[in-house]
Amino acid sequence: MSEFAVEGAELKQMIRFARKQPVSFGVNPGKEDKNTLLGMHRLKAPSIIGKSVKADGEGAKVAFGTCEVEGKVLNLRCERTLPGLAKKVKRFLKLHKVPLNVVVMDEDGTVLEQDIEELPDDPSLEAEEEAATSDAQTAEASKAAQNTPDPAAMAQKLKAIQQQLKTLPTAAAEKLTAAAASAVKAIRSGDLETAEATIGRIEAALAKLAAQARQDLEPLRQRMEEAQTQIDQISDDAKRAKLQAAMGMVEKAVGDANPPAAEKALTTVETALKKLAAPTPPPTAEITVLADWQAAKDAVDDELRLLSDRLRKSAIPEVQGVADEVETLLSPLRTKMITALMGFQQAPTDAKNRDAALTALSEAEAWLASDPRVKAIDANPWGVPVTVSATLGGVLRKLQNDVNRMGRKAS
Repeated sequence: MSEFAVEGAELKQMIRFARKQPVSFGVNPGKEDKNTLLGMHRLKAPSIIGKSVKADGEGAKVAFGTCEVEGKVLNLRCERTLPGLAKKVKRFLKLHKVPLNVVVMDEDGTVLEQDIEELPDDPSLEAEEEAATSDAQTAEASKAAQNTPDPAAMAQKLKAIQQQLKTLPTAAAEKLTAAAASAVKAIRSGDLETAEATIGRIEAALAKLAAQARQDLEPLRQRMEEAQTQIDQISDDAKRAKLQAAMGMVEKAVGDANPPAAEKALTTVETALKKLAAPTPPPTAEITVLADWQAAKDAVDDELRLLSDRLRKSAIPEVQGVADEVETLLSPLRTKMITALMGFQQAPTDAKNRDAALTALSEAEAWLASDPRVKAIDANPWGVPVTVSATLGGVLRKLQNDVNRMGRKAS
């Protein structure tokens, strides 16, 4: 719940303050009245209250501003408002036994909507200042007790953290394991605030590492898709099942946000697929279009990875952001090219297979000539040799000739 959320005695106390001076408020209406969050504070800016109730409430939109109480009316002067706000706030107040009408205004005081009716008097909303002070102290003491760190809850958090640490690279795991140990020590010594702060830092570090892992895994997803396409084309059930099981290990590593393990497992799958890429001779012994394409693509992929690694080491954030785009440059070619060439290689006498292969090759050649990133990457200023145009352009022309020649010969 938001640190500024009020209900019960604390809500009535804020209403009494609002009779004397404007009080900042923020509202996040829930789907049900009991889930609505109303935050109030005498000193904080309305936007801060609004941000807090938005983060902790179930709604996507909030209203905030300042409020004052006159008689039996709560006036909401809004910097940001919502449709039906008067009724929603009034229902919330009624739920907490605060009988007030509600008027919603813009920042200039123009009335936008209101919910007004005859209401009974409530002496608790008009108490003397001494009673108000006593209630405030009681509310603050209650809130302080609620905000005291819970050792049992922190122990549960640390248990979950230790499970996450098992999936991290050694260096990061060692550093955060030491921090977790210091949090345990602080709990045992009774220094709960230090323990809570340490756990917060660990959770923030884990969140940052998880975000980086997701970014690092993105280039692998293209390779996974390409590998899966090749696996689906394998006719041998036993070999296909074995490789599918290996892909399961890749998917698990990706699910665990563990890029090194995912890279290792995927490389194993790709190596096995390369061994299966060239079909067993006889009649089609000379048909090696898939292996020729794979060799050229792998050579370019290696060059792109080197350039991507170089960009990630740059001190310029904009340059770092281009790294993933460089590594996935060949995405438009991967799946369709593999499928078309594999189909042709398995049945070169089929005119549909030959036409599909020629179409894929022609489209790839057109993309190579038209995508401005290709020339930019080939001429990159970081001194990393990259030959996308030359290597792929050469193999595409060769494969077009081979498919035409082999298709006619096979037929």
